[in-house]
Amino acid sequence: MCIIKPLSVVCLFVEIDGIVFALVFLKLKNRFPGIRGKSGFNKTFNPGAARENMLNDTPDINIAFQLFAMAEKVPDFPILTFESKGQPDEILTYGALARKGNRLAEALRSAGMVPGDSVAVVMGNRPETIISLYAGLATGAVMVPLDPGFGWEKLAYLLRRCHARGIIFSEEGADSSGDMLSALGDIKILGVKRRRGPRPSRSPRYPDLDDIFENGPGKAVVPGKAPVHDLAMILHTSGTTGIPKGVGIKTRSLHHYVVMALEVFKYTPQDRLYTGLPLTHGNSYSVTVIPSLLLGIPAVISRYFDTDRIWDICNRHGCTSFSLLGGLAADICRRPRQALDAVHSVTKVVSAGTPCHIWKVFEQRFNVTIHEWYATLEGGFAHNPPGIGPVGSFGKPEAGFFDFKVVGKEGQECMAGEIGELLFRCVDKKGGGNPGAGEWHRTGDMVHQDTQGWFFFDFRKEQGFLRHGEHFAAQEVEKVLLDHPEVGEVCVYGVDSISGAAGEQDLVAAIIPCSGITPDVIGIFEFCANRLPASARPTFLQLVKSIPRTPTEKVIRRLLKEGFEPSNPYIYQF
Repeated sequence: MCIIKPLSVVCLFVEIDGIVFALVFLKLKNRFPGIRGKSGFNKTFNPGAARENMLNDTPDINIAFQLFAMAEKVPDFPILTFESKGQPDEILTYGALARKGNRLAEALRSAGMVPGDSVAVVMGNRPETIISLYAGLATGAVMVPLDPGFGWEKLAYLLRRCHARGIIFSEEGADSSGDMLSALGDIKILGVKRRRGPRPSRSPRYPDLDDIFENGPGKAVVPGKAPVHDLAMILHTSGTTGIPKGVGIKTRSLHHYVVMALEVFKYTPQDRLYTGLPLTHGNSYSVTVIPSLLLGIPAVISRYFDTDRIWDICNRHGCTSFSLLGGLAADICRRPRQALDAVHSVTKVVSAGTPCHIWKVFEQRFNVTIHEWYATLEGGFAHNPPGIGPVGSFGKPEAGFFDFKVVGKEGQECMAGEIGELLFRCVDKKGGGNPGAGEWHRTGDMVHQDTQGWFFFDFRKEQGFLRHGEHFAAQEVEKVLLDHPEVGEVCVYGVDSISGAAGEQDLVAAIIPCSGITPDVIGIFEFCANRLPASARPTFLQLVKSIPRTPTEKVIRRLLKEGFEPSNPYIYQF
């Protein structure tokens, strides 16, 4: 990463997994003169100065070193709050983060972990995940957060793929420690979050994570100023179309999240952030965790995203902004209307993938503004600030630093309104000084552009359908079905066409009926026939009890497709 400062503009070049991309921002204006003295925060601490240092110096400063410095200045400041339904909140202060992180760092070194070694963290949304990230940044170990809900067979595959040398895990999240231990092979167990209560631990001979935190090595690691390794984490894609793919996140790239928080999402010292998205997902780090830690903005993290409790959680903690993915926005909108829907502390929702048909409904019902954005782990970035771009658009790339284009099947550039695959590249304004600039990268996202240059997401490349020679998206059919009073949830997917036409698919609408209702299948088919063109009407209707989703609530259509069998008594053909 490098920073160039011509006049009042800061140009931040960021590298992720070998791809260099750039953003241009106005030079910071000392918008953070100080922090209010709430919650014990030291009034003399000046995030404005810290922010200037980030832009000027920190590409070559270890983030663990920065957090250690914050812990020295304001050790008791409660920077992260972890909440879970029916459980007491867990508060992580800067002091606790540094103290526990330094002890864990020494434990990693004592166990033989060296810079560049991958360490899996199978912990979920817990303070220990963040402490492990700190320890990794302090030692150069590459943290690989993995979802405990994957199951050990899938986890074992991912552990092999990321060449993990060590693992930190919670017994609470493991289906069976016996299965886990057999899956690990020669991967070294570095720390275990013990299960508390009457049930005995199944891994008593391995290091107790809490014991490391409280009674760790006498000589704890103190992070140095210089980054120890160029990789900070390996994060995985959502896995909607197959096994999740690991993407390396550069240590320097984490500073980009801070600039994005300030100059794109416009966070201020008065904000309090919230996320319930998993700490295995890039969104939680880029929008919430890293900006919170490095800017001194408190954040609340839920064990799981609970659409029924979202407003209660934000009200209880005074959260002003939360991060959202499009499918979750639809789930929140489906909740029964309440008289106090618009009475809460939230003013802004940072969202990726808000469905167009609920965008304004969501804003008006809950009295918030939506700041839509688009990015991939591999690179590329665009956003649509509130009130600037058209509803439904994920925005535009930063002019002069990203190029986006939409291409058809044969690689030809699409006209306005024509759906094609989104490609992005970085623009090298220095004439060869930006490695990777000029090379186009495919995203797998099918989009279109309007005449004003705003981009609109249509569907993933694997989730579009060709039928009767016409292309359309699953979302178009799902939107119609959700208007039917007997349909609670729906997922539309494709199977090989009965006609045998090459490349064409028949549509299956998997629906969860509304609670307590026996659906009128013929009536639902007729409802579709009256509202959809013939090419977009489902051939099959499938009644299901649940729809498979990733931890970030993205629908996994391939699992429904793999289990499709026309003779199933709960599948009806029209």
